[in-house]
Amino acid sequence: MGNNRNHIPVEIIDQILYNLPVKSLLRFKCVSKSWLSMITDKDFVKRHLKKSSADPRFTHHKIIVKSHDKSTNYYNLGSCSLGYLYEETYEKNPRTQILIDRPLAKWCFDFRILGACNGLVLMFAETGHLFLWNPTTTDAKHIPSVYFDGRCDSSVREFMYGFAYDEANDDYKVVCFYLHSKPFQTKMYSLKGNYWKKIDNFEKGSPGCRSGAGKLVNGKLHWLATDSRRAWGWWDIVSFNFSDEKFEIVPCPRQYMSNYGRNIPKLVTLGGYLGLICPERQKGTSVWVMIEYGDAESWTRVWTTKSSGYGELWVTKNGDIAVAYGSYIVVYNGRKKLRQFRIDMVGANFVPDVYVESLVSPSTH
Repeated sequence: MGNNRNHIPVEIIDQILYNLPVKSLLRFKCVSKSWLSMITDKDFVKRHLKKSSADPRFTHHKIIVKSHDKSTNYYNLGSCSLGYLYEETYEKNPRTQILIDRPLAKWCFDFRILGACNGLVLMFAETGHLFLWNPTTTDAKHIPSVYFDGRCDSSVREFMYGFAYDEANDDYKVVCFYLHSKPFQTKMYSLKGNYWKKIDNFEKGSPGCRSGAGKLVNGKLHWLATDSRRAWGWWDIVSFNFSDEKFEIVPCPRQYMSNYGRNIPKLVTLGGYLGLICPERQKGTSVWVMIEYGDAESWTRVWTTKSSGYGELWVTKNGDIAVAYGSYIVVYNGRKKLRQFRIDMVGANFVPDVYVESLVSPSTH
């Protein structure tokens, strides 16, 4: 009788665990075999990720901060809660958390972030190693080197990447272009299969440097590409569809192209929408967002500033726009500057991704 009174239904335990943050769940995996089984269950991991991603307070979203120690020439990573940055108390009490357990931390002095998706971060180390890494769980997986004409990805400058989740096949994939070949040879890595395969060449122009890592919107990866067949400075937005593994052209904002087409913008994601940071003719910067994906007429200029540059952007929980330059963040409401503050981390520099805390494991997917 006493055991029955103390028994908690599995459904209740599941609901309690479902509402806990990832750090707590990692500790509770040690409670019992049944709890370990529940927390590592694929359906539970997906449900928990969906809940964390949709949190309107951005409690589980983290900005990655990179810092340089000049005395050792060593680079560190730190993270800030995206939601906490927008609280008024942040300016008086800035906080970052140093992530010391990144892959090859003891042997690699420098690294680059190439993309983030569902809590996993694609990282390129100076040693030539490519990793998928979960900063929250510290779980990591080394990705086999990709070869083009006998050359491997030992230098990230020779390659351009994209990283995304292929929902139809429940698989995480990496797309890689070889920039020293025309047409540009392209291969795709499957985490589920742990292999690279050749796909159609990238023949939609030349991948632009301002694309950076591919931007995931509407289940597709996107890059900027210049079109050598037209006048200098003209560019396109090119998408990659995982369903048919084909590249397509996405319409650009005609209003901007007609006046400033020669000024190549920077491709970004903004609140789940495809966006462009565009240099204006009068040395200012504007931000355009495609409200209805695929509709050229839906491109809307949502923000303009007299400042020039290509900082990183996020939408705050109040709908304001936060812009990151170096180690500073400026929050705007429309055109009005609300406040500015600095990340309290020596030598900090922002890298262009926000990741969400998740239980997704690159080594067991």
